[in-house]
Amino acid sequence: MKIEASRRTLRAQTLAILRNELLAGRFSPGERVNEVQIAAEIGISRGTLREAMRNLEQEGLLVSVPHRGTFVRRFTVREAEELQEVRASLETAAAIGVARNWNRAVRDHLREHLDRLRSAYDAPSPFPERVKADLGFHEAICESSGNRTLLRLWQSLIGNITVMVLNVGVERMTRLQDPAEHERLFGAIGSRDEAIIRDVFAQVFEAGRREVAAAVAERAESDTLTRAIAPRVRRLRRSEQGAATVDNQR
Repeated sequence: MKIEASRRTLRAQTLAILRNELLAGRFSPGERVNEVQIAAEIGISRGTLREAMRNLEQEGLLVSVPHRGTFVRRFTVREAEELQEVRASLETAAAIGVARNWNRAVRDHLREHLDRLRSAYDAPSPFPERVKADLGFHEAICESSGNRTLLRLWQSLIGNITVMVLNVGVERMTRLQDPAEHERLFGAIGSRDEAIIRDVFAQVFEAGRREVAAAVAERAESDTLTRAIAPRVRRLRRSEQGAATVDNQR
């Protein structure tokens, strides 16, 4: 995790590194980001790092808490379900728009993105690359709709989608990245039948909604348990340290 010489600005490189580290699972939702450690690992000043972190805050990936630090954002079940609902609405509308504009060029464009996802999934490529391929297919649907407002709205959700991915975790997200389910979306668009498109997209997104909600609820329960037992663990450690000190004095 080091900055390399290139034309890209330090902030842009740092931003890319942080985003990849987040997707790779380097930081867990709710975890505090250690500025000193990360700046030293990347080989940049803390000022440059803070600029990149502010970008991630604006995207919704990080949350700054006064006098405590910056943390990886946690998702609630409600937030996850709301995001999936909005995505389903946007992408269904986009898919219907694509179907109306369907031609060989559009078909080949979507097929290319679907093949990239399948290759990344089957390899398997590192998780950040699979996420990129997955989002690339969904963005291609929105882009091919010809509706620029819809595309901008979808792109504005990328930060929240990334947070959702972090909260869901690699194992469950891998199931959601299954190319077979994305093939269903592609096939529905290719049918050019609005009823089929609505039905298939509703099924796929509903299955995703259930998987995401279960993962976020599971993580929240685990975090609650961890916070509950943490004081006991600290007391036990202090007790053990005290006993060890007494033994050494003897």
